[in-house]
Amino acid sequence: MDATLRSAVQLGEQNYLSKCSYCHLANGQGMKKSLVDSKLVQGTDRALVRIVLQGKQGEGELMPGFATELDDAPIASILTYICWQWGKQTRPVDPATVREVRLATADRKSPWKEEACCSS
Repeated sequence: MDATLRSAVQLGEQNYLSKCSYCHLANGQGMKKSLVDSKLVQGTDRALVRIVLQGKQGEGELMPGFATELDDAPIASILTYICWQWGKQTRPVDPATVREVRLATADRKSPWKEEACCSS
């Protein structure tokens, strides 16, 4: 792991532990939904960004969105950590990607359903 990725993962871990571990637990296994071996974590950065921004609704579960609570850089760091820890990622998620998705989905008021958030 290079220094840039190491720094991003360390910051992401701190942000993950403060914002996400209550539901997803420190080990990623989650109370209802595991991040470990998740096809979403294995998927595209943009799908994960959409979920973190507007939330996700599934069978008997609702993850809140963090668009109003977190800026682009903290979201990018959290996703970098999640993807490095439990996914396939070997590079940091770019805050510019988070910004692009934030702008493209700014009008969305409801949480994503898996088929809608993850199709592209």
